[in-house]
Amino acid sequence: MIMFVAEAAFPEVLFGGLMFARFPHLVALSVILLLLCGCSDPDGSTQSASTEAAAQSGTGNSDQPSWALSEEEQRQRSAAQLAAANQSGTAVAPASNEEDLEFKRIWSDLEAKEQSHLIFVNANEPALQRLDAFLEKYPDSRHREKALYLAAIARWSSYNWAEGAQRYEAYLAEFPNRQRSLLARMRHAQTLVKSDNPALALKVLDEYKAYNLAHQRELVRAEALAALGRVDEAKSLMREWMIAPESQNQQQRTMFEARKLLDRIESLNVLAPNFDTYAYNNGEQVSLEGFRGKVLLVDFWKSTCNPCMTELPKIADLYDLHHADGFEVFAVNMDTNVNSMEQAMEIIGADWPVYHDGLRYDGELAQLFGVTRCPHTVLIDRDGIVRAVDIRYDALERLVPELLKQPTTN
Repeated sequence: MIMFVAEAAFPEVLFGGLMFARFPHLVALSVILLLLCGCSDPDGSTQSASTEAAAQSGTGNSDQPSWALSEEEQRQRSAAQLAAANQSGTAVAPASNEEDLEFKRIWSDLEAKEQSHLIFVNANEPALQRLDAFLEKYPDSRHREKALYLAAIARWSSYNWAEGAQRYEAYLAEFPNRQRSLLARMRHAQTLVKSDNPALALKVLDEYKAYNLAHQRELVRAEALAALGRVDEAKSLMREWMIAPESQNQQQRTMFEARKLLDRIESLNVLAPNFDTYAYNNGEQVSLEGFRGKVLLVDFWKSTCNPCMTELPKIADLYDLHHADGFEVFAVNMDTNVNSMEQAMEIIGADWPVYHDGLRYDGELAQLFGVTRCPHTVLIDRDGIVRAVDIRYDALERLVPELLKQPTTN
């Protein structure tokens, strides 16, 4: 008998509750077919080791979902599963109702969605705190692999690069050879680049040469090389990547990201685009020429962008620390609603010039700097040369003092 089974996150609840309630005739038919066909294991027996152990323990309800059992019956089932695992040498982590329900709540609170081996989340701090508590409370949970991956991808999706790198490292330490591990390795390297550790990112990439994401891995390598100042190497690598036969088989999204990466790399070590406009908050003229002799950060942001609102207060502190030495910030707001921008400016509390671009990505400055998402940052040295693009606070904290020490050559 051939059976096609759709894997669900919580199969006992799904098949034991919803299916019976909505399709009782299908359940009855399935039971009849199972009895007629025997559904034998490869060794010819009609019961698995855990089923036999449950029968021997006297529970007599091995085919019942956990939620349908009494506490005593659940305890007996867990004991039987452990006995079967010890006998077969297979590690089993029996789950309790409390454990399953808590993980289900966390999954729901993160608005997690699973497509094949990919997981998408909408990260929020309360859910992440519960997830960390879950991992600590249930170290042997059958959900542990997925929970560790959730902890990593949630930091990734919220641009928390430094912690994301730690979480991916923790996931790979326990699960180096799972279906999600290949993508986790590449994202581990990416989070290292984004958290201003490109040298370690290259080392991580070199350690995992033989896997089927090797071609995509070169995108991360190019980004790491650019972050290390090896811009010509990064450009050469990306140009070769774009015309390679393997690139023609990449998904459209991957090609889009690759083109954006090449654009960012090619914008490095060249004169910044010239702009001349007026600040919204003080009406003063703002231009590239006016910032000549200063180290300038052009920051494209929105009040609804969580990573933007997380980093801008830190950048404000960096601005206060180095403004007297010649560090300037020009913030380009991309909210369609001016009131939202003004409220956010009060929270940030910085007095740098702010430009409001209600056209968002179609606005003049966004088009000029090739902005396709927020946050987007451009760091320009005293001579008006672009030194870094799309970097975060970890890198800014290091680069700004370095650039301030360099004298202007013009």
